[in-house]
Amino acid sequence: MLPDNPGKWLVSLGQHQPQPKLSLFCFSPAGAGATFFRQWPALLPHGINLWAIRLPGRETRLREPLVTDWANLMEP
Repeated sequence: MLPDNPGKWLVSLGQHQPQPKLSLFCFSPAGAGATFFRQWPALLPHGINLWAIRLPGRETRLREPLVTDWANLMEP
């Protein structure tokens, strides 16, 4: 379950279902941002909620330091 306001890390793409079959979280490729996935909702089957991870140093987070330790980023 995600919070009502996922904050600066998660970008909601497409129309989300209240009880999705799947929530898909996507990391953009090197040099890209969350908007890389903006056309994906139209390509996915019904019932999949799409979220893009907006990393520091990208798009609206340009002034934040880049991630240098992926292990720390992945900790719960």
